[in-house]
Amino acid sequence: MTLRTIGVEEEFHLVDLKTRRLTARAPELLAELSDTYVAELQRCVVEMNSGVVDTLEDLRAELQRHRRTLVDTAAKLGIGVVAAGAVPLSVPAEMQVTQTPRYRQML
Repeated sequence: MTLRTIGVEEEFHLVDLKTRRLTARAPELLAELSDTYVAELQRCVVEMNSGVVDTLEDLRAELQRHRRTLVDTAAKLGIGVVAAGAVPLSVPAEMQVTQTPRYRQML
């Protein structure tokens, strides 16, 4: 029998806690976090990558731990974290793209 494993990638929007609008402060936030968290195309989004685990119980515990770390670290910077399928309260002209070769090519 083959042992199955699972891992998860999640993306989170960053919002200013005062204005409730998206904020392009991912680089600042990522500087405070481990490499479990990475930049995304837009600078108002961060990605979290779980480790590879053997059970759903382990995955749940890992996701809760990483989400709590992200939320707590962001709050210290005045940033809120939103898990949403659509961009909350965005103004397209204000969107900033992460400056990596991959993302520049995508644009």
